[in-house]
Amino acid sequence: MKLGLLLNTFNSAQATDNAAQSVADVANNNAQQVAEVVNQTTQGAADTATQLADSVAGTAAQVVDTASQVGATTADAMAQASEAAEQVDFGMMHLVMGQGDWVLKAAFLTMLVMSVISWSIIVYRLIGALRVRSQMKRHLNLMNAGGYASYEQLLSKMQGTSPVKHMLSEAMSAGVDFKRSNNPFSKSLNFSDYLMRRIRHALDVNLNAQDGGLTVLASIGATAPFVGLFGTVWGIYHALINIAVMGNVNIATISGPIGEALIATAFGLFVAIPAVLAYNALNRSNRVLNRHLDGFAHDVYNSFLQTEDKE
Repeated sequence: MKLGLLLNTFNSAQATDNAAQSVADVANNNAQQVAEVVNQTTQGAADTATQLADSVAGTAAQVVDTASQVGATTADAMAQASEAAEQVDFGMMHLVMGQGDWVLKAAFLTMLVMSVISWSIIVYRLIGALRVRSQMKRHLNLMNAGGYASYEQLLSKMQGTSPVKHMLSEAMSAGVDFKRSNNPFSKSLNFSDYLMRRIRHALDVNLNAQDGGLTVLASIGATAPFVGLFGTVWGIYHALINIAVMGNVNIATISGPIGEALIATAFGLFVAIPAVLAYNALNRSNRVLNRHLDGFAHDVYNSFLQTEDKE
């Protein structure tokens, strides 16, 4: 009996050991599988991280290359623009004759002709006004100094021409012409009216001679700014057309037409301002001369009328 119990106990212990060994094997196998899965997952994550790092590095390198290319392109464009700007001649004649079309050239030629005419009139009228006033002053001083027995002797002493000498000469010839004239108009007037008519005619002739060219100066002063304004508008229009045709905006594209526009405005003012100033100065000078000659004509009329009455 005891031997049977011992055998049963031994068998139970061996079965327990076998079961424990089986459980340990199963646990060991599971642990190995879990470790393999963890190793595979870790390796995949490491590979993915490496691939991402390589991709980011490649993208960064491409960005750097692109930036370098853009910088090089920008530098080339700036260099080309600088060369183009250096090659552009901003001289006035080049802008007008080299880049302007026929409309703008016609406007500039018109203003150039206006300027030449204006300055010619200004110089001529100034020289003439100074000469007339100098001769008048000399003749009036000679007349007021006395030392002559008759007006014929006075006229012989007067050298050159002046309104004073002209009116004296007309007044002297009026008496002779009035006596010799046989036309109905002269016979219908008495001597005082005839003398006044001759002196007034001489006065008008001298004043009209001093007014020559003033109308042209006034016209140039009034129209030259508008011709320059037309050139300005046309230059801006020309610049916009160039921009539309070329499709880009840069200094070389618009500098020429804009320069033409600005020069047209400045040239119009350059023509108009001297003409206006000279017109005002000459007009005032003629008004002063008119007052002086009007008073002198009145004195001559009274003098010759009294002389005729005495005769």
